[in-house]
Amino acid sequence: MGVPAADRHGMHTWTQLILSSSHGAEVSEKAKHEMSAYFADLIGLREDSTGEDVASLLGSAVGRGEITLEEAVGLAVLLQIGGEAVTNNSGQMFYTLLTRPELAERLRSEPELRPRAIDELLRWIPHRNAVGLSRIALEDVEIRGVRIRAGDAVYVSYLAANRDPEVFPDPDAIDFSAARTRTCPSVSARTTARAACWPGWSRSCSSTRCWTGCPA
Repeated sequence: MGVPAADRHGMHTWTQLILSSSHGAEVSEKAKHEMSAYFADLIGLREDSTGEDVASLLGSAVGRGEITLEEAVGLAVLLQIGGEAVTNNSGQMFYTLLTRPELAERLRSEPELRPRAIDELLRWIPHRNAVGLSRIALEDVEIRGVRIRAGDAVYVSYLAANRDPEVFPDPDAIDFSAARTRTCPSVSARTTARAACWPGWSRSCSSTRCWTGCPA
């Protein structure tokens, strides 16, 4: 994300407060406001940056006039929160590989499959038990005979999309083959999972209108 090491504990605390409902809505909203203000300052300072971290990439996009600072901050907050969700659930990936030794052995013998395996495990393992936040339709649209009007709330279930038999043959199976290339985890989810999983595993045993590529 490009957050300096000294600020990462505070960022983690904000993320946990936003995701948790145990402290009440007011605390969560306060944490979200503080995180947004932090990213606004960080991204604003990096408008001329050539760095490859998220804050620098967003800052340079703002500097080029491609997006507004408000849009950049919104993306940064979503990426930060989304990455935390996968970090908290990465243990399920290890559990799956530990209880399916044939999968673990294949990844040891074919390490080039690991990026593809991350996408497949993110598809197969549900990382939440609900559909999440609603999206608001910006214009009237019809999808498969269903009319969605501008202003309607729309819930997109990537859990259902990732088990869509029209997209994934035998969707309840884990398959690291090249055919399974369309999944619905976020970019931050893939990046976080790859960073979290593979180094240790290889030694001991990684506001838009739609999500491009999601079979929703």
